[in-house]
Amino acid sequence: MGLPLGGIGPLVVPPALILSALSFFVLGDPVWHFQGLWARAGAVAGSLLIFWGGCLWFRAVFLCRMVRCVRQGILMTSGAYAAVRNPLYTAFLLISTGGIFIGGCIPFLAVPLLYWGVLTLLLPVTEERWLREAFGRRYDDYCRSVPRCIPRFPRLF
Repeated sequence: MGLPLGGIGPLVVPPALILSALSFFVLGDPVWHFQGLWARAGAVAGSLLIFWGGCLWFRAVFLCRMVRCVRQGILMTSGAYAAVRNPLYTAFLLISTGGIFIGGCIPFLAVPLLYWGVLTLLLPVTEERWLREAFGRRYDDYCRSVPRCIPRFPRLF
C-alpha cells in the first residue's frame, strides 16, 4: 500500500531553496539588506535555523526510517513526527529561512511565508488526503494532536 515517496516536495522545496540562495546574490541599495548588528544577528539566527532544520531533517529521514515506513505504508507518529506532521517540509522551511537571514536581503523574508502558505493550501488536498484514505480515523486523530508545519517545540527535544 505504499504512498508516493516524494509527495509534493519536488514542487515546493526546490523553489524555496533556490529563492533562499538568490538572497545571497541580490545587490543594490543597502536599505534592503540587514546592516551592522542586524546583519550579525541575522547570520547567527540563520545559522541556528539551518542547523535546527538539518537536525530535524536527519531525525525525520534517518532516525524515523522515513523511506522504509513510507514504502511499507506505516503511519509515522513518533520521533520527529510526534512534534510536527511534516518534519521534512518544516526542515526545509527552517533551512531556507536561515539562508535568507544569512543573505540578509529583507524582501526575501516573504519567501518563508509564501512557502508556508503553499504548504497550507496544497497539503490538505494532496498528501493529507492520501494519508486519510490510507489510515482513516487513525490519521484524523493524529492530525488533531500534531500540528501540520509549525512544530511543538517541547516535543522536538
